[in-house]
Amino acid sequence: MIQKEYPTACDLGKARRQHWDVAIVEAPPQSAVPGPKAYDYLRVGAAVEFGMNRAEQHLVDDMERLCHPDAHVGQGFVVHLYRLSRAGASFCTHDWSPSSARILTKERVARLSVGRSVEVYYGMYDGASQHDPGAWKITQGEVALLR
Repeated sequence: MIQKEYPTACDLGKARRQHWDVAIVEAPPQSAVPGPKAYDYLRVGAAVEFGMNRAEQHLVDDMERLCHPDAHVGQGFVVHLYRLSRAGASFCTHDWSPSSARILTKERVARLSVGRSVEVYYGMYDGASQHDPGAWKITQGEVALLR
């Protein structure tokens, strides 16, 4: 079963319980916590967190939640995307400038991934052609171009 915005089983170190952007529930379903609401907290075989034009802390938070021992997630994935455009030529107001200091390089993401059991899919589109466009898989500090 695939579920959008599936609730986490506990707060995972945050002030409140959160949701996985996309979750694939294990089959057959097993509860991650005992009790009367056991079917509200099924074990998740895989969870995906998405971020577009988000700063480093958002990526780190996603990785920490996916790797948390109480997350009950078999495999965690983060999709971290950038859409950059020249001033006056933005696709929408969410675009960032290609000169933004908040842009993480794939090398920085690789360093952040070391020691975490999560796969990061990093994508870059730059309408100003200042950054290499493409998509990469980043795991345990290793960066591989996707074709």
